[in-house]
Amino acid sequence: MKLKFRADKNDIKIFIIYCFCLLYLVAIGVCNIVSFLGENTLSGFNPLPAFSKEYFAPTMVFYTLALIISVSSVKDRFFDREKGVGIAVGKKEKSGYARWLTEEEMKKELKKINPKDEEIPYGGIPLINNKKGMWVDNSEYHNLIIGST
Repeated sequence: MKLKFRADKNDIKIFIIYCFCLLYLVAIGVCNIVSFLGENTLSGFNPLPAFSKEYFAPTMVFYTLALIISVSSVKDRFFDREKGVGIAVGKKEKSGYARWLTEEEMKKELKKINPKDEEIPYGGIPLINNKKGMWVDNSEYHNLIIGST
């Protein structure tokens, strides 16, 4: 099993913008730290001195570390364990560990009733009510009743 990067086009655009913003912040940080340690003043918001011959290596080292830390914190969102290595553009098949049910998934588990019928075969809490019908949950309920008895 190997890791495969999977994201949609919008996520890739946001990631590229994030990379440029992170590079800007790291460059400003390197410039300001070097300026503060050497001259006891801050250099401001100009990132260009960080790309000079003198400061290019530390800028890239800190940028790479910051990028690795930030990507590893959100790796479950973009990386899947699949066969092969590569980049796939498109939605992930699974949405993660926790997500909301879709209406179709709810309708598979619930029982459909017509509220205008004389006898209704299922009883429970109605969870979906549209003009076409009503879907009720007739499974067991686990309640916690708090109060004085």
